[in-house]
Amino acid sequence: MKRSRRWIEQTLWSDRAPDQARGSLRQTLFELRQQLGQFSRAIQSDRVSIWLDSNLVQVVPCEIGREFLEGIDVQDPKFKDWLSRKRFPNSQERSDLDDATKMVRIQCGLPWTAETNDAVGERIFNDNVGGIITGFIANSSRGVLDTDADLVVRASTDEGADGAVVSVQVVDARRDVLIHSDHSVHRNLATLLTDESEMSKFCWKVADGALDQLAKSHRQTSPVAMRAAWSQEAIGAILTFDQSIMPRSLDILDEAAGILPDGLFFALRAWSIMSLVMEGRIEETQETLSAVRGALERARSLAPGDPMVNGIVANVHSVLFEDYEKAFRLSSMALKGQPNNIFAAQAMSLCRFQLGSQEAAYLLSRRNRDIAEFTKYGPMCNLHHALLCLRTRRAAEAIAASRAASDAVPAYRAPSRQLVALYAAGGQVDEAMAQSAKLSEIEPGHSIDRLLNDESYPVNTLRASGVLDQAKQALGKTDDL
Repeated sequence: MKRSRRWIEQTLWSDRAPDQARGSLRQTLFELRQQLGQFSRAIQSDRVSIWLDSNLVQVVPCEIGREFLEGIDVQDPKFKDWLSRKRFPNSQERSDLDDATKMVRIQCGLPWTAETNDAVGERIFNDNVGGIITGFIANSSRGVLDTDADLVVRASTDEGADGAVVSVQVVDARRDVLIHSDHSVHRNLATLLTDESEMSKFCWKVADGALDQLAKSHRQTSPVAMRAAWSQEAIGAILTFDQSIMPRSLDILDEAAGILPDGLFFALRAWSIMSLVMEGRIEETQETLSAVRGALERARSLAPGDPMVNGIVANVHSVLFEDYEKAFRLSSMALKGQPNNIFAAQAMSLCRFQLGSQEAAYLLSRRNRDIAEFTKYGPMCNLHHALLCLRTRRAAEAIAASRAASDAVPAYRAPSRQLVALYAAGGQVDEAMAQSAKLSEIEPGHSIDRLLNDESYPVNTLRASGVLDQAKQALGKTDDL
């Protein structure tokens, strides 16, 4: 069994500060290995996780009538809570496991037969919303013929002289509970259906809202709620960009993969580690990169044709490893299955830029940013678009996109760094100084001098685009540095 260091620290030393918990874990590992002597290699670890070597350790199932970890009594409240949940009666554990491992079925509208009179537009919305939701629920399928569905997506349209209203409902069919509903008003339904960006924006907004509501449901109420909770909690933790919350994503994904080994959870694990590296929460070492590659390989082996998995994997290959050939291939596959896959579109826009298609890269990035506008992915897509704008010499748009990302999530360091340099490069020295002061509140050790002159500071795009040189010239004319 493998567990992340953060999970162990937060479970065994939940009453201590993060630095103290890390120190306690290091000391405990040292003492355990000393006690094991020649078998010390039985406990393996890297900077992210700790696990037992299966070649040296035999795991014996708990005997019938005995408790899980019988005789173990650790006083930490988090550990006590975890242990009590693990010691549920066998029948309850078996029921939960059955729920977790069965296929989730999502019905997108009514079966498409001659007897039904659904409008074609409604079917298009059903399929788009259902496809996005399915992408974030591991081990799931969608269709219109399955009458034994766990989740039902149902769209309706009402077109009159004053315009058209599109309404979508997402229902937990097992509990007969309305999970989420939304609507959109337009002048003309035909125009909406032909405007891919507007239609996709609405569908992503509905799907994201439905998934967030599912994640808030108790995990054991249904398998669909359990899976949504895992993926959305992990993604949500990363997208807070809060240094104390982001690492929780790895604990959530470890729990998910331990019960349901699905490619989605391993792809998200790689993306989470990459995000932690980019935000400076995890150091970029060979061990870290190996852990990411291992997660990517596991994701692809478990779900080789899944569009969402391919999109996330392509995203990591393009951003972290700069492997544009592989990212282009995987994002192309993903976009064929899901034309509005946010992760794949980000990767593809970066690949197109590297291949010399700057205008196509810019347009795809802008469209992707617009689609994600009303979802939790908006700040992430705004940052990516700001970087594309920097590369294509669109400074004003880069500032606007960075500002939108920073305003939406004040803890997000990357757009704040860009704003400091962009304001300075544009001669807005007062704004640059004010933004630098805000950045110092969320990034210990930040200074304008470090941003401008430290080659290890994570502003490679600013550096390559020449913005830092322009900022140096502008700031060199003032004594504020």
